[in-house]
Amino acid sequence: PVRHQIGPKRFLRGEVAGAVVAFLRATKPATAKQLRVQIGCGHATLFHALEDLRLARAVHVVGQLEPNGGRPSALYGLCK
Repeated sequence: PVRHQIGPKRFLRGEVAGAVVAFLRATKPATAKQLRVQIGCGHATLFHALEDLRLARAVHVVGQLEPNGGRPSALYGLCK
């Protein structure tokens, strides 16, 4: 049987999503790496929080950094 996980991980994603919104309100658009460093969360947790915010139309990709040898980093910003 498939078990749906609710509890600490779901709560943490909500906290991270709130921290992302607060950080983006206070600053300019940021990359996922910048958000991870500022918020202090793991890659997967941030990825899921950004996906939740994107689906809620709270956050979207507003551009990307100039590439410096690798794949360009997406810049996330708040939806208006």
